[in-house]
Amino acid sequence: MKVYIHIDSNSTYVGNGGLIVLSNLASKLQDMGYEVYLFDQANRLKKKNLEWVGLNRQIPIIRTDKIELNSNARIVTNWLKTLPRKFWRPKTIRFLESSELLRNGHEAEREWLIKNNVKIANLHRHLNSIYESLGIKNMINLDVWIREDVKYYGVKKINNSVGIQLEKRRILKIFKIYDWKRYGLFRDENLIVCNGTYKEVIKAMNLADFYIHNPKPSPHISIFKGETFGLPLFEAMACGCICIARRHLGIDFLKDTIFLVENMQEAKKKLESIKNLGKLEKDKIRCSNIKFIEENFRFDKKRKEAIQEWLS
Repeated sequence: MKVYIHIDSNSTYVGNGGLIVLSNLASKLQDMGYEVYLFDQANRLKKKNLEWVGLNRQIPIIRTDKIELNSNARIVTNWLKTLPRKFWRPKTIRFLESSELLRNGHEAEREWLIKNNVKIANLHRHLNSIYESLGIKNMINLDVWIREDVKYYGVKKINNSVGIQLEKRRILKIFKIYDWKRYGLFRDENLIVCNGTYKEVIKAMNLADFYIHNPKPSPHISIFKGETFGLPLFEAMACGCICIARRHLGIDFLKDTIFLVENMQEAKKKLESIKNLGKLEKDKIRCSNIKFIEENFRFDKKRKEAIQEWLS
């Protein structure tokens, strides 16, 4: 079977979680024996756009006019709104859960998926009740996973260092500066900025003692106080960080695993209180986080079977 994975050229070249999830999927499909291609709606996707992901493998890129639509082909997308209409075929298309399902202004796309009973791979089963309330029923629990190379390598942590991920703002389309709006309270900390290529991010997370997660609120998703997905948070846990995260519906299921707070003022206070923990106490929390990731966010037999069902 040929699987063509749609990369939205409007957003996923800039280093976000959508491309990480899609590239993870492409790699696993190759391992499972599928013939996999990447494409974007504008035919601008180049190999260099994927370099920051650091896949250590080549996934072919194909132009939209070269895609063969037949019973042995599947189109995978997580952003229906920008997918060319010629690919909107219910029997061929497979939708990978994304924030599009919940976004204001994307109701028509959601209704099309429901009306045509398109198979949807649900990456976050703890959100099932929300999707069911919207009338979405044909969902297969795939569950998101993180790459095998995202892990704690046993390096010495920098004591009481704080990992954060900052957004970059473009100035005159040339210069880039960090946006500190969501992390201004922590500028006096011993910070480790976890930005760069994917491998650079993981290296930085391995050094950070703590990690602060303050998801950007989305004006397009009214039921969440932040984006629905917490991939960087799971990666930080896997890298042995003690995590503090601003609570929202998308990560509330972690309430018994990490420190959840209502705002950054509370996060600052929590950080000050756990800085005084001894090494043994810190290591106990790290081990618990890593165990949670290994048990819940690694690719396994169930995910493989879910993909096979989804694409069938």
